[in-house]
Amino acid sequence: MKKIQKSAVRFDSLKQDFLDDKKYSGTAEATLNGYRYDITRFLKFLSDEQLAVNEAGFKRYVIHLTDSGMTANSVNHYIRSVKVFLYWCME
Repeated sequence: MKKIQKSAVRFDSLKQDFLDDKKYSGTAEATLNGYRYDITRFLKFLSDEQLAVNEAGFKRYVIHLTDSGMTANSVNHYIRSVKVFLYWCME
């Protein structure tokens, strides 16, 4: 359990670094707020389900969104935000 908490802290820090980087590059405030909400929701899901930030965790999140009754457009919105964040983390 401690590893999950440490990872959550690191990802919260990375999330803030990501948002700062996007703000610095001129991203609109509304887009930043969307990223903040979407990424927080993703990280909370992984933490609640005790899943790692990896392909399996991402797939479980997509299934969770789909099963929650969201439209395909809404699911795609969340996926896009999370992918932007994860690709930024890989850089």
